[in-house]
Amino acid sequence: QSTFLVNVAELPFFQVLTNSSSGGQVRSDPQTFYSRFATGSTIEVTAVPDSGSSFAGWLSGVSSSDNPASITVLSNTVVAALFKDAVPPQVSITAPLAGPSENQVVQFAGVIEDNVSVASAKWYRDAVLIGDLPLTNGHFLVDGIRLNRGSNQFKVVAQDGAGNDTETAVQAYWSPGLVLSVGDVPARWREADSQVV
Repeated sequence: QSTFLVNVAELPFFQVLTNSSSGGQVRSDPQTFYSRFATGSTIEVTAVPDSGSSFAGWLSGVSSSDNPASITVLSNTVVAALFKDAVPPQVSITAPLAGPSENQVVQFAGVIEDNVSVASAKWYRDAVLIGDLPLTNGHFLVDGIRLNRGSNQFKVVAQDGAGNDTETAVQAYWSPGLVLSVGDVPARWREADSQVV
């Protein structure tokens, strides 16, 4: 009677860890928590951004830029994703007010807010770049601006550290002796004027 010995090599097993970071998390199918996978196993991983964030790429464990992505287990692996801020700054111009202005000399003022930080703020007058806006606790103030006769446009372009930007503009009007524009005169006054002989 012959005896045959058959050696069956065990497939190596590896761990796959998903690393959540600021701005989101990585989910896997099947779940990798406390699991070991035979070499050659396939796992699907998905980067899930938090509200206000967006997926910016894989930091480790995935060779493609796809999301979701499939990985083949060949060794112990850490899958990590990069998330970035996706919320642009909020700009509010409080002066000058839009519409007709009684004063020729006005302030240019407002507030710029961001969920992380404001990287830059520039202002334009009538589509011409004037320069950077100095901010103090998110507030800006430029004194002594003289309005031109007619239309005057003021615009702010703000950008945060993630590259999200916002622009907000206001249109002010001035002419000598302007107090009210025709559209601001109450209808009853216009009717009374029309009846005067």
